[in-house]
Amino acid sequence: MLMTNKEMKFNFFILSGLNYLHHRHVVHRDIKCANILVDVSGSVKLPDYGLAEVINYRRDKGYGVAADIWSLGCTVLEMLTCKTPYSNMEAVCITFTILLG
Repeated sequence: MLMTNKEMKFNFFILSGLNYLHHRHVVHRDIKCANILVDVSGSVKLPDYGLAEVINYRRDKGYGVAADIWSLGCTVLEMLTCKTPYSNMEAVCITFTILLG
């Protein structure tokens, strides 16, 4: 399952946006296909900052940049397969599968 040039371009733009946010200590916390906007010229925007948080790397033990990277990985997988990851499993099974590796 290889990415097309278009998918690589989209992911580059998304990673650039996340890099911009993370350098400003902001975690988006809601990266998903529904929150990625693409205009007719192929420019990509990350909207919906309702769950975003400013984090303090010294104090915060909760969500961090890893949550955004994990979500991006799931989003890329969904882009490539047209299915959400673990779509064939119940929510409780998904949680255990992820936690147990």
